[in-house]
Amino acid sequence: MPIAGFHVANELRRFKRARLTRLTIIALILIPLLYSALYLWAFWNPLNKTDALPVALVNSDQGAELNGEETRAGDQVVQGLRDNDQINWTEVSSEEAEQGVKDGKYYFSLELPENFSEAVTSAAGTDAEKARLITHYNDANGYLSTIIGENVMREVLNTVGTTISAEAVDKVLVGVLDAGDGMSQAADGAGQLADGTGQLVDQLPQLTDGMDQLKDGSSTLAAGTGELNTQVQQLSQLVDGTQRLGDGASELSAGVSQLTGQLGQVTTVQGDSASKLRGYAEQLRSLNLPGTAGIISQVEGTASSLETEGLGPQSSTASDLQRLDDGASQLAYQLSDPSAEYRAGVDRLPQLIDGVGRLDDGAKQLDDGLGQAQAQLPTLVDGASQLDDGANELHDRMTDGIKQIPTWNEGQRVQAATTIGGPVALASQDDVEVSSFGTGLSPFFISLALFIGGIVIFQIFKPLQQRAIAAGVGSLRAAFDGYLPVALLALCQALVMVAVCTLAVGLRPANVLGFTLVAMLVSLVFIAMNHALVSLLGSGPGRVGALITLMVMMVTSGGIYPVQTQNGLIEALHPFNPMTYAVNALRQMLYGFHDERLWTALIVLVATLVVALLISTLAARMQRSWSMKRLHPVLPN
Repeated sequence: MPIAGFHVANELRRFKRARLTRLTIIALILIPLLYSALYLWAFWNPLNKTDALPVALVNSDQGAELNGEETRAGDQVVQGLRDNDQINWTEVSSEEAEQGVKDGKYYFSLELPENFSEAVTSAAGTDAEKARLITHYNDANGYLSTIIGENVMREVLNTVGTTISAEAVDKVLVGVLDAGDGMSQAADGAGQLADGTGQLVDQLPQLTDGMDQLKDGSSTLAAGTGELNTQVQQLSQLVDGTQRLGDGASELSAGVSQLTGQLGQVTTVQGDSASKLRGYAEQLRSLNLPGTAGIISQVEGTASSLETEGLGPQSSTASDLQRLDDGASQLAYQLSDPSAEYRAGVDRLPQLIDGVGRLDDGAKQLDDGLGQAQAQLPTLVDGASQLDDGANELHDRMTDGIKQIPTWNEGQRVQAATTIGGPVALASQDDVEVSSFGTGLSPFFISLALFIGGIVIFQIFKPLQQRAIAAGVGSLRAAFDGYLPVALLALCQALVMVAVCTLAVGLRPANVLGFTLVAMLVSLVFIAMNHALVSLLGSGPGRVGALITLMVMMVTSGGIYPVQTQNGLIEALHPFNPMTYAVNALRQMLYGFHDERLWTALIVLVATLVVALLISTLAARMQRSWSMKRLHPVLPN
């Protein structure tokens, strides 16, 4: 029988009888568009429309003062966010933002806290802290909106972090440059210190000689003060003797005074007697009596003898007694009266003795101290040499350090702060020049739609023609009789799907012809899998099995998320999933790649097609014989 013997026309002919059946064929071809073109169109590029998302922005920053200048980093961030039109920022209060996120007015909120500027400028102080951005999400507003918000905030954080970091680093760099000036001055001071220590080292030999001479002098001084102290200690005997002499002199003076007082009475009597005799002589002379001249002379001679001899007033003995009394009084005064010059001097001798003793002790301590200093002088010489070496090294290191401190102008400093604040710039490259969310998911949705298209087809079409089987047609031919009509419909589904996605939705495959051919191959494979399931299990159980197969293939295909991010069972099933290779092949054609993944996918898809047709052939062979179970199935077909 010629190829026309395949009863393709017989199965399709019955759909020409009425308009409704013809519309059914058209519907079968178009239904997969709901799962491919409609989905892709609805979710083509949602990340490119984030400017439509209402987002609350709260600027609670109170500003900060640094070096006398006010800094309002919060206002700078807000202005930067407003300059970016990718997000619809609405500036509100903190309370309005919190309530708005709760009731869904805003998808999420961003708040700059009160200490934002203070934290930004803290890097220039001693208590640095990170500036915080506070976000508030609510998954009740849509989990994907939270994911989008988190992605947006990552970009905001990177941008704001780089800007703020640059400002913070600039503040630090200003301090560094100022410190460079101070270090220059410090280096000059270190140079002066090095010069001074050098001079000190040069003068140390003279210091050593001077210290030796000083020690010799102190030893001589200590010996002299020791001898002086020994001699001065003997003066204490003078003090004691003077006290005793003073007591004796006082007694002697008292005795002499008593003696002169008693002898003075004799002198008074002799003087009075002499006066009376002279009076008598004058009276006799006035009488002018003859023969009285001799008497008068004798009387006057006696009066003169009384005055000049013995203890007379004009006698030398009376004068000596008076001088003796005066001398004894003066001696007693000098030896016993503290106000006397001699006694005052003697009374100060104990102070002199004590002072000389202290002087001797001080001279000995000085000599001991100079001895210790002389012993430590070598250590001082070594220390001074080390100090000189350290001062010179300090000067050299500081000079080298100054050379490493940049001398930037303001523009260079700002550029350096920007680089340090954001030292890494992402240079991203995508091998695909233009892509979108819908483009990335199109291989998965087209594969999904083609398998669903197969399920829908077998809602109407029978997998095997029982008349051909009953007529004894070969199992392979019977399987192909049932497969070819639905395969033609599947090819139409694939062609229409590719046409609508490329012409209406905006899908732009790099290899349109290759993409179309792969879609046609995938449609043939998936319709063959549906054909095998329905042929082997029957219409009802087969369609249920197809749905189960679809669910398993969807979650294990890696069409949405990399399987490495899913659980271990899904990752294990991934290599055995035909949809995995359908997605891979479509991606290769979509983005214009032709590596080993493409050829592996084509081989696996062709192999799956062959296996599915063999299963359908086996099912056709099994249906040649009838049994009570086939006549009365447990589940209706």
